[in-house]
Amino acid sequence: MSDDLTAAVVPDISNKHKNTLADETGDSSESIEQPPLKKSISNVPITLNIRYKTQTFSIQCDLYDTLKDLKDKLDKLTNVDPQVQKLINKSITSAKHNDATTTLKDLNINDGQTLLLIGATRTEIFSASELKNNASGNKNSMEDYTLGTNKKEPLCKQTKHEKVIKIGK
Repeated sequence: MSDDLTAAVVPDISNKHKNTLADETGDSSESIEQPPLKKSISNVPITLNIRYKTQTFSIQCDLYDTLKDLKDKLDKLTNVDPQVQKLINKSITSAKHNDATTTLKDLNINDGQTLLLIGATRTEIFSASELKNNASGNKNSMEDYTLGTNKKEPLCKQTKHEKVIKIGK
């Protein structure tokens, strides 16, 4: 009899995911379906508020989602590449985390918490790189212009310097 009770209490980790409970008469016709052990742990939905620039997004995710999963969802909403995303919260420290293995639970993130997202969108990064390329091209052409038209004399041959040298002698 005690063996029957322990079989009902121990979670089933087999592929069947069903436990049968024997009632007091010994009838085992009643069955209770259990989800797999991993699914029962990882099904904890939470809502996170994400602030990015002037916008606030409300995201539904799972407590056992990884940082990579969260950053992928944020990528779809904000067009900020996951590699340049920085999430700030008082529970997230400055220590480096592996996005693929660190879960939200590992970071002590709870339901309803607000995270601050910092990062530039792909279009902002592209426009900044274009400006940098244009500026470096203009700088080179300006140097060529100034060298060609306004060649500087050595300091010893400039008239102001020559006057100072003559007075000092």
